This record gives sequence, C-alpha cells and structure tokens, in this order.
Amino acid sequence: DGPMILITGRVSNQKGLDTFIHAMPYVVEKFPDVRIVMLLIPSEFDVSLMRYLCYEAKKYPDNFRVVFGPCRSIFFLAHLASDVDCSPSHWEPFGINALEAMASRIPVVATYVGGLQESIIHLEDNPDAGTGLLCPVRDSESLKYALTSLLSTMMITEYISVRNLPRDNPR
Repeated sequence: DGPMILITGRVSNQKGLDTFIHAMPYVVEKFPDVRIVMLLIPSEFDVSLMRYLCYEAKKYPDNFRVVFGPCRSIFFLAHLASDVDCSPSHWEPFGINALEAMASRIPVVATYVGGLQESIIHLEDNPDAGTGLLCPVRDSESLKYALTSLLSTMMITEYISVRNLPRDNPR
C-alpha cells in the first residue's frame, strides 16, 4: 500500500512523539500513501498526550494508526512490514526500540541522544555500514527531511531491484 513508518515505545514526553507529529504533515504530503503505525504502551500519567495523538491521527485516517497497549501479536509483524523506524526521543538512556528495529533490519531515524547516538551508525558518515539517520533533538524540520530522504532512497533501491536495472558500483 505504500511505505510504512513504525514508532514503538511508551507514551511519554521523553519519546519525542510531539516532534514526530510536527514532521508528519510534510511526510504525508511527500508520500500520500505512507502508513504510520505507533505501537505504544500507555501511561496513566500521560493521558493528555494519548488524547493529543488520537486527535492528530483523526486528521490522517488513511495514513495514521495509534495502537495502545502491549500488542505482542502484531509487534513482530509490524517490524517485518515496516520500512523505517522512527525514534525522535528528547532523551534516551539506551534505546531498546531502535535496537529492536535494527535487529529486524529496519533503518532508523532517531535523535542525537544517549544510547541512540551510540548504537545507530549514521548513514551520512558511513554509507556502507550505516543503520539509520540521526537528527538534532526537538527538530521536526530535520526529522521530516530525514524521514523523506530515507523513504525516497528506499523506494529508489526497490525500483532498481524490481526493474533489475544495472547499478553503478565503482568498486
């Protein structure tokens, strides 16, 4: 149906979900068939954030789904179906969600914080071994460009492999 962006984790201001919401209109504009799936663990302390996410999801009924609760039955399948994982955290001591995505061979768009910047190999610095793109914290502009750049690159790669077009490889 189109490219899929996955976001997993707790409902918390720490996770930078607001930064993603501000980047989302641009992503949907550039990729009208994009699917955005948030698999989130709710918290009684962040009910207002949960309401905000639902309010924003209603604006994009063809693109955006928010699933609250431990959704073990679809968690693994969502990783297999995803094209990009997004972890726009404001701070992150470890970043298990990014490791889960990378273990599923999904590139990650994340922020330069804590464990995320230590575990993700930035594609701009190392194109051959990179595992994702890193953005400044709370920067929805950088986030939207990183997401659309990665989705565009993946679509070009898929087009080339489907069409069986020769790739220029200087090595």
